[in-house]
Amino acid sequence: MISVIYEKVCAFFKDHSFQKFYNISCGIGTLIVAISGFYLSTQFNITKDKEIEIMQTIIQDKRNIFEETSNLLNTRLFDFNRLLWVIDDIKTNKDITEEIKSKINDKEKIYYDSIRQFNIDMHKISNQLQYIFDKEIAELFSIQNDSNVSPKGIFGKFIKLHNDTLYIINCISNKKDIPYREKIDALDKQKYDISNHVFLILDIMAKKTFEKSNMIKNLIDEE
Repeated sequence: MISVIYEKVCAFFKDHSFQKFYNISCGIGTLIVAISGFYLSTQFNITKDKEIEIMQTIIQDKRNIFEETSNLLNTRLFDFNRLLWVIDDIKTNKDITEEIKSKINDKEKIYYDSIRQFNIDMHKISNQLQYIFDKEIAELFSIQNDSNVSPKGIFGKFIKLHNDTLYIINCISNKKDIPYREKIDALDKQKYDISNHVFLILDIMAKKTFEKSNMIKNLIDEE
């Protein structure tokens, strides 16, 4: 009789302990799954936020370089234009007066200042273009293997324009008899070509910056 009772009591405690252990195990398992899910979700959000932060920094760098490049290119073109406007009315050496020479000297100084600043800053910027943008943009500013007669890059085009301008200014200073109208029209044509080239460069840079902005927008929209 006692042995029967003992066996039943043991069986009761055995079943009761297993059930308790099972309930505890399920609780712990559920807690682990919840914590793991929260951790993975947090890590995913941290990674995503970090990616957005990095891309925003890249975009800001691109905007800064874009603004610097745009200012330098447009300033050099504008200061050249001011010089061109002074000599634009010269058709023959008979049109060259001391007043025109004086105006040329004034505008020439401003033009040379902008060239000096352009060369200093563009050298600095050109080293950053491939890093912040890409090889395509960097090559647009490259002067390597460019032709002196028919340059393709923006630097080569500016150099040719500058050399041709110096030739005409020198002729004006010495009142040489050359076809001024033809030479000045050729300068104007070069300037127009450079203006289009500058627009192309800035347009490509702007599009590449805009593409990054869209990538950030898409990441934020996914949240």
